[in-house]
Amino acid sequence: MSTYTQDIIDSIREQTNIIDLIGETVHLRQAGRNYKGLCPFHNEKTPSFNVSAEKQIYKCFGCGKSGNVYSFVMENQSVTFPQAIEFLAKRIGISIESSSNPDFIKEVSKRDQILESLLLATDLYIKAMFDDEKSLAIKYFQRRGFLSDTISKFKLGYSPDSWDYTLKSLHSQNIDNITLEDAGLIIKKDNGNFYDRFRNRAMFPIRNSVGRIIGFGARDLNEENKDGAKYLNSPETLVYHKGKEIYGLFESKRAILNQDSVILVEGYADVISLHQAGIENVVASSGTALTQDQLSALLKLTKNIYFIYDSDNAGQKATEKGIELAIDLGFNILIVELPKGEDPDSIVRKSGVNTFNIFFRKAITFIEYKAKLYQEKNLLKTPASRAKATRELINLISKIPDRLQHDLFIRELAEKFELSETQLRRVYEEKSEIEQSKYVEFRKKESKDLNLIKNTDLEQESANRIRQEKILSDSLKNEELNIIRYCLLGFKELEEIFDIHHVDTDLFTTENGKSLLALLATLHFDGTSSILDAISLSQELNEESKELLLGIAIINESPSDSWKKTAEISSETNWKRIISDSINKLKKSKLIEERESLTLSLKNIDANLEIGILQKIKLLTSEINKLQAS
Repeated sequence: MSTYTQDIIDSIREQTNIIDLIGETVHLRQAGRNYKGLCPFHNEKTPSFNVSAEKQIYKCFGCGKSGNVYSFVMENQSVTFPQAIEFLAKRIGISIESSSNPDFIKEVSKRDQILESLLLATDLYIKAMFDDEKSLAIKYFQRRGFLSDTISKFKLGYSPDSWDYTLKSLHSQNIDNITLEDAGLIIKKDNGNFYDRFRNRAMFPIRNSVGRIIGFGARDLNEENKDGAKYLNSPETLVYHKGKEIYGLFESKRAILNQDSVILVEGYADVISLHQAGIENVVASSGTALTQDQLSALLKLTKNIYFIYDSDNAGQKATEKGIELAIDLGFNILIVELPKGEDPDSIVRKSGVNTFNIFFRKAITFIEYKAKLYQEKNLLKTPASRAKATRELINLISKIPDRLQHDLFIRELAEKFELSETQLRRVYEEKSEIEQSKYVEFRKKESKDLNLIKNTDLEQESANRIRQEKILSDSLKNEELNIIRYCLLGFKELEEIFDIHHVDTDLFTTENGKSLLALLATLHFDGTSSILDAISLSQELNEESKELLLGIAIINESPSDSWKKTAEISSETNWKRIISDSINKLKKSKLIEERESLTLSLKNIDANLEIGILQKIKLLTSEINKLQAS
């Protein structure tokens, strides 16, 4: 095992898009929410190799190979784990040398120290808020309507009105000034002394996509302070880069993938209020104008984006900039318009989520949005201004990667501006030869994709998946399978099964089920890795177990009809009910088995023992009936 720290391993994995990586050697095509292609590890004529963009893992239902970005490089290039780290680091532009290099060790160590100090600061701010029940932060969050569960979910806190509260508190936990300054928590004076960056502010921790706290957004609680910045954010640091991070992405990832869409808002409170109202596929740019890097991160999860920015001039400009960036990347764009002076947070607080949904359902295209702005700014009064506006919109349309949409948007534009569609097409065709050549390349790729689809034997592809499902259904009880599947959703769910439901191997009856549950019990959350990465990199799990567990995870991603029947789930899975029912059925099965065994033993026991056995059978029957009733 390499001496690279877990932080650098996680950072490289996080920045590596598994679809792009595997797509360099395997021709992948999208199939539902997964990607498929011919397996690089064995010869096959029909695709049985599945890659999950959400879980960042792969699984072949033909040969059984599975893993994450590291295992793919190790298997595909026949290299060691440290060599895979170095290959992937170089591929994404991170310059790392051998872990024995003192400079490298120093930088990695510094990153770890910064992350540790930010985590301690978060705990400190949470404690400070609850130690002072009359704190301005609590009053502020209450005015916002944030419930205690919401405050806990987003780890909100309070930095007291003090010049050295953070400084002294973290000194007592052996964090030095250099680390605190590198983390952006303190500022150095001209005289060499230090003071807290955040004072008398409501604290909004910013997490990266794997859940590590990398910085803060801080809202001033002194309403009389007209000179200072209302919001103050962490500076650029070794771990926090404003232009790349997205607020709420960690909390929203699963909802974005499940709903195949993302809502982009301006503020932290907008994200939190919508989450609390049950709308969880929502994020905000992290204290900065929207960037291409942020949109690229979202594009890994979905191509469908809703912009809901403020309706003031700044919000309109931000929306227009966002539209341009999103179009270049191939997003399908809709804009949600709210009344003047309102934002998602205020709408939900004042009128409730149903009112917000009314506005949301009236989302409009970028053509309609831009046309309204031109109208409001009196930019459509003269022929010259109308022509200029028309050309601007045609230029945007021409950048959309999906050429089929061009015709549809040109038709919409003709209707909005009351122009001849023929005229607009003439202007559209005036586009440069560069655009035309892009289209030719697009058609070539499209043709290759079409040929691959035509040559795909769908029945064989389905057979591979069904074979995997049959292996699972033959070797595990449905109820055991449901519990294993739930554990694979994340460490939180895994801990819930063991610590809240108190499930152990004695409850399972199949050897495979007992074995898999025992293996899952060996996994521990280290604060960084996802449960699937922990499985892929585990030294305690054998390859057969890894392949089986990751195979279950891939099938969880997009269950087929036969899998739904086997696992007794629907697209609107109620996990709480499923887990409760599964545990009850397993308990009931155990009790019935014990009762049958006792009943059989009555034939061969002494009369003096019979009464005790009968009482035990009666007790077991009572417990079985209770489980049946629940």
